Parts: sequence; structure tokens; C-alpha cells
Amino acid sequence: MPILRVPLLRRTAALALIGLACTAASAQTVLQQIALRGQINLGYRVDASPFSFRDGQGKPAGYMVDLCQSAVERVQAATGKVLRVNPVEVSADQVVRYLQAGTVDLLCSATSDTPERRSAMAFSHPVFIAQTRVLVRAADGISNVDQLRDQSVVVIGRTTADTLATQRAAERGWKVARALDPVAAMGQLELGWAKGYLRDEVLLLTQLSQGRNPEAYTLLPQVLSSEPIAIAVRPGDPQLLQAVNDALAQANRSGLLVSTYQRWFMAPLPPFNRSINLPMSAALKDELARWR
Repeated sequence: MPILRVPLLRRTAALALIGLACTAASAQTVLQQIALRGQINLGYRVDASPFSFRDGQGKPAGYMVDLCQSAVERVQAATGKVLRVNPVEVSADQVVRYLQAGTVDLLCSATSDTPERRSAMAFSHPVFIAQTRVLVRAADGISNVDQLRDQSVVVIGRTTADTLATQRAAERGWKVARALDPVAAMGQLELGWAKGYLRDEVLLLTQLSQGRNPEAYTLLPQVLSSEPIAIAVRPGDPQLLQAVNDALAQANRSGLLVSTYQRWFMAPLPPFNRSINLPMSAALKDELARWR
């Protein structure tokens, strides 16, 4: 069979067209890409209740998922299209990659707005103020974080708690252990391999409410850090971010945001029908008042 050779001019023209197509695609805003595909991709984590999780029917649920659903209506208005909603499961250590690759458009999970992350993603108005604390076994008799000196403290790898533990390890004398997920981290604490488990307060309370023996653990009173939680989007698209913020502001003014908070932080949660009983903090109330 003869070898077909494309003339140099035709090959050059073809490459130029490909380059133009790629440039045009990269020049599109996220909002334009959403409109073109007629679909919005909502990223969520399955292990971050009550912010986001997979319910008994295998569907995404939680506080951040509900707020993202409210934002979808405003995004639809901005695109002028009725959009399919496509939920995408993401892991804690892959959120940046999923956003940058365009796999998700809105990240609807417990994502902390930190200076380090702002170079890779943009954030909506804060909708929660996360406080990092340490969980210990009641049987170990630990009542203060100072008692954890020279002890192992477990964190979930590549999270903000991991960064905090690394920063505090030297000054507090901790030995930092890393786990792949919340189940593994709790397992290390339960078995005594670690004397403390560092994580966002609400996530620790939720994990306890779903455990077999919550009274066997104590949440230490010291707050080691405080960070805002928000919906994350890819940077560089102010129109998409504005649509999300407009939706959140409307939910804030109407009382929907507060009722959504009450549903997920004060009412019993599936599948164990237990409440974490975490009233809205003064810090969050002040934050909501700023952008109502």
C-alpha cells in the first residue's frame, strides 16, 4: 500500500487550525463553556457530611450541595439555558486538579478559602466558619492540647488540617501521622496509634455522630485555627463567580441560607438519625450580615 504524504502547506494549515481551535477553547470563560455543553458539573465529596455526602439513594446531599443547587438557577439565568446538573465525586486531594481541568465547575464541599488556594481557585462569599480542634479518647484522660506533646496526632493527608499540623508540630512537639481518609484517621485514634485526631470541628462531630460509641471520645476545647468555607470555582471568570454570589446573597436575604443551615447542623442527619447540634456561630452570623 503506498504511503500517503500530506503536502507541507496542507499540514501547516491543519496545525494552524488546530491551534486556533485550542486558543478559542481556552479563551472561553467557564460560563460560556457551561452554556455550550448545556451542563453544569457540581463537584462534591462523599465523606464530608453535613457539607456534602452521598445519601441512601446514592445521590449527593448536604449543606454545600443545597447551596450549589440554589446557585444553579442563577447560572442558568446567566447562560439563558436550562442546564443538566451533573454531580461529580471528588476526593480531598484532587479538588485543585478537578477544577483546573474543568472536570467540575462548582466545588460544593467543605473547601476552605485560604491564601494558598486562591492561586488555584476563586471563592464565593463565605457560608461557614470552620474551626479546627482535636479529638481524643476519653479513656486517655487528655483535657488540653498541651498534653499531646511528644504524642502522635493524626490528620487526613493533603488537607488544611495537614498543613496546620505540620506548622504546629515543632512548637507543640507533635508527631504528625497521616491517614488517607476519615475512617482511617478515626481507626488510628480508636486503636491508640494516635493520641489525637486533628480536623475541622464540624467534621469531627459528624463523624462521631455516625460512630458506634461517640461517648468514648472528647473534643478538646482549644480552637487551633479558623477558616471560611465557601463554594469554589475556577479563577478568572468573574461572571460565574458573580452569579454564585448573587444566588447566595438572595438566599441570605430570604432566610433560605439560615434554614438550610438549621436543616444540616441542628436536625438529625441520616443514616443514624443523630444531630451534631452545632448552632450557628457568632463569627458566621457576623459574616452573613456583611454581605446580606
